[in-house]
Amino acid sequence: MGKDRDKWPIFLIRLGQAMTVGLAYYSVVEIPGLTSSFVAIFVALLPFDLIVAMPSISLGLRHWRQFIRVLLPRITGTAFVLMMGLALGLAFGLGVRFGFPASLAGVLLVGLAYTLALRIPGNISSYVAMVGGLAVFERLLTIPLVSGGLFDQMAPVVLTIAVGTFSALLAGWAVGLVMGLITRFLLPRGYKTLRSFAYELPLEMQPFREVLKMETDLALAEVNVAMDCPLLDRPLRELRLREAYRTNVLAIHREGKDIVVPGGEELIKPGDLILLLGPVGSISQAANLLKGSAECG
Repeated sequence: MGKDRDKWPIFLIRLGQAMTVGLAYYSVVEIPGLTSSFVAIFVALLPFDLIVAMPSISLGLRHWRQFIRVLLPRITGTAFVLMMGLALGLAFGLGVRFGFPASLAGVLLVGLAYTLALRIPGNISSYVAMVGGLAVFERLLTIPLVSGGLFDQMAPVVLTIAVGTFSALLAGWAVGLVMGLITRFLLPRGYKTLRSFAYELPLEMQPFREVLKMETDLALAEVNVAMDCPLLDRPLRELRLREAYRTNVLAIHREGKDIVVPGGEELIKPGDLILLLGPVGSISQAANLLKGSAECG
């Protein structure tokens, strides 16, 4: 029955992916200087996959800060890889015009673009660097030498390619964002797509069961920290709730604010309302520690 229920969401995701690829292609195909429409397609699928995988969609500022925190390294990494590819294409293109063997230059360009791109954090595809570099390289080899400086003739070509390719990147992000939102609003829950560059997500954005490796005999408990509990002002990591009781602290409500998936350095304060998740047989022991019962001491 579970597989049957997932058939239509999976169909919807595949339809959304197809629409994203098609719209990304047709939105950039007429851009002057574009190295390849695949640049837009690659980057469009990233925000699409990321949004589709979200456990829930919210219009709150905090939610979108988390989304940007995940997406921004991919955006900057991809943009840097593209600039690196364009620079390599320019360098090897100039080298050929000054006598360097064209075939050897092409081999080195592709190899370096691919190898260096793999080292860039957040890069979603080395293809972006190779395509950008080869586009500049091949265009520079075909420029006829006329009166005037070689650099003056090359500058407009390189600038057109750079502007066109960056425009395609922005168009791809926009298409992926819009199509991802439309698709996710129609889905009952988040779905991870295969072989996506969108993962791994921060803990607070990952599906609950995957973060905590949930079992079937788990229980939730809300605990008010006692004013006289000896655990006050101690960090969560010292309590060792997970090691001793297989219990996780999901959130802390303090002075009208929620601290979701608190880190181990978070201190226990009097009056905290703590949400625990753990096995039925041991979560009460973890709760007693925080309540300030006899087990505290």
